[in-house]
Formats: sequence, structure tokens, C-alpha cells
Amino acid sequence: MAAKKLYDVIIIGGGHAGMSAALTLYRQLHTVLILDDNKPRNTWLLQTHVLSGWEGRQAEDLRAVSREELARTGLVTFIEREARSAQRIDDGFEIEDEQEGLWRGRKLLISVGKKNIFPEIPGFAENYPERIFHCMFTFGYEHRGSRHAGLLADGMLASPFHASMVVGDTKKFAERITIYTNGDSDLKERMMSEIKYPGIVYNDRRLLEIQRVGSGLRLEIGGSSPDTVDFLVHQPSTKINLPLVDQLGLKLDERGDIKNIPPFFQTEVPGVFSAGDCATPFKIIPMALFTGANAGAGIARSLAADTLTKELQSLSHEQDTKMV
Repeated sequence: MAAKKLYDVIIIGGGHAGMSAALTLYRQLHTVLILDDNKPRNTWLLQTHVLSGWEGRQAEDLRAVSREELARTGLVTFIEREARSAQRIDDGFEIEDEQEGLWRGRKLLISVGKKNIFPEIPGFAENYPERIFHCMFTFGYEHRGSRHAGLLADGMLASPFHASMVVGDTKKFAERITIYTNGDSDLKERMMSEIKYPGIVYNDRRLLEIQRVGSGLRLEIGGSSPDTVDFLVHQPSTKINLPLVDQLGLKLDERGDIKNIPPFFQTEVPGVFSAGDCATPFKIIPMALFTGANAGAGIARSLAADTLTKELQSLSHEQDTKMV
């Protein structure tokens, strides 16, 4: 399929970041194409928190409202297909979708979600995020007054510095906390020496299984009796499943997020910006909205600078012609 229209911006990913960027861009009169595979990372039906004006409502409903608003502008087009490949062309970028459709844009915004990488513990995926919480700002308030909480020190939370902050968050909602290092006795010793909160219990036995029991969790532990906690805290690692990252030559940071330069989140590849979960360690809707809006502003100004450069070049060419 031959590409025809040249959009000002192609956005890969129609989540909250992509919608926020499109909102910013259309108000600068830019044409936008949003390619979205309609497979968001957040598929669970839980109430949204820490989002002013949308407290207790569904995240997917917010995306639907945003899409309806953007569709009415006449400047934003939605295509529900997965982006499969990308290449640079003279006037921007060309994207091929899963149905071999070709789409051309002057600038490109990558705003895809990321895949959660769960610990290989039976029962973990089944209880995330209803009883295994990644963020106490999001989930803690509804569980205030809990008796016992656990923290799984794996992945990002295997850092004592990071774990200490999350322990501080969690202590506001639970009387006692056990840190599980899941078979890593050396990590237990580092945690004990660096986490200064009193009253923390440590367990370096391997977690064999997580089971839902009533309103809490039963943790089967190797070589020990099981523990029961009201909830478990863990922040899974994440991974970008997008071939465009390699095709465009985008670089990733130590967390596996696309490297970018704030405040407009431009990548090291000219003309390519990033926003949302793939661009920041803070994978929450408010940050997605913020990064999307800022990336949109950066793209709009980049487009304006390109136009000005072309106008000045054209004017210079006319002057040179007259002199000849």
C-alpha cells in the first residue's frame, strides 16, 4: 500500500501519553496520526487513583473520552493497527503497520506501554495488582490500618536505597513489614545494614508460591512455615516490545526506558520523541499526561523551527537568484 498523506506527527501508542501529546499538537494546528494496537499494559479493571478529576473511575474510560474529544477536531486520525517497521525518508519517517499499510510523518513520537516482567513465583501474576501493589501512593490509602505487609526485594526493589523509600511509604499503612529477599542472604544483610526504619523483619528464604486467602495473601516459604500478609509490595521490571526501537537506533537506559532529554523528551535520534511508560521510570497516568504534553510542545516547536529554516533558505535562494 503506497503512503500518501504526510502527517505532521505520527504517534505510536494511543494511551494517556499519546492522547495528551495529540491534544497539545492539534491546538497548534498540526495533523496527527495515532497508530495503536489497542493492547494497553494496564488491562486490569481497578479504580484510578492519584488523578485529579478522575478519582475512583476506570482508566480505560478516560482513554475513551480523550479519543472522542480528539476525533472531533478533524486534525487527529486513529488507526487501530500495530506499527511493525520504521524508516527515515527525505521529509520525515515512514511507518509500516501489521497490514502493510504505510504512513508518513514529519516527526515521530514513541509513546508505547511496556510489558511487565513478573518474578517466577507461582501465583504472583494472578494476584497482581489486586493484592500485590507496585505503588503505595496509588493503593495504600484503601488499605490503611493493615496489620502485616510484605515487600519483595527483587528487581528494582533489590536496591536498598530504593527499598528504603518504599518501606517508608508502606509503614504508613501497615503495623509491621517483612522484607523478603527470596533466597538472597547477601541482599538481606545489605538491607539490614542500610534500611534504618526500626521494627522491620527480614526473611531470606525462597518464596515458593503466593495464594489468595480471604482479603490477604498466604506466602509459601521454603524451609519455613508460611506467612500471611494483608498485601505484598513489589515493582516489576518492564520491557519494551517494539521493533521500531532498534530500527530507529534508539538507545535505552539502565531501566530499559528510551533515553531522552527533558523537558521535551527528545531522543538522541533527530525528529524522534518519547513519552509515557517507555520514557520515564514513573509509570503512572499523571506522568504519562505530563510527558505527553511536554513532548507535544517540543514537537510543535521543532516543526515550527523546520518551517522557519525552509522559509529562510527559500528567501536566501531568491536573493541569490536576483543578484545573478
